[in-house]
Amino acid sequence: MAFTHDEWREIQNMVNRALEGQGEYFVQDVVVKSDPVRKVVWTKEFGDQAIPLFTFDYQVKYYQNKSIGNSGAPDYLPTTTISPRKSVAYSKEVEVLTPRKGDVVLIARHMGARRLPKCLGVLKSKNFIQEGGE
Repeated sequence: MAFTHDEWREIQNMVNRALEGQGEYFVQDVVVKSDPVRKVVWTKEFGDQAIPLFTFDYQVKYYQNKSIGNSGAPDYLPTTTISPRKSVAYSKEVEVLTPRKGDVVLIARHMGARRLPKCLGVLKSKNFIQEGGE
């Protein structure tokens, strides 16, 4: 059996009431306290609600040349003998830094709700808005 126009209107009214009073999906706010061990921050707008950090794990790969022979002279002096080198690959997991007090962070709010906010990152730009410009 199909819905009538009145039933559809009632469903639409229920959806409108559910969405009423929802806030912005993204909020910029100032950090008032942070916990680097638990990786959470507290902001002015969210008060005593701990906000977790969301990020990807990063790994940095780099190479370093190492001498595998001994020419008898330091590496920075030219020599007449051959000093073979070997490239050694290294990698390191990057630790995400917790935003500090006073940092401006971007917070995502699921469907605009105040429940379960997520900190997405720190605003690093300074003075990026020009006065009098379009």
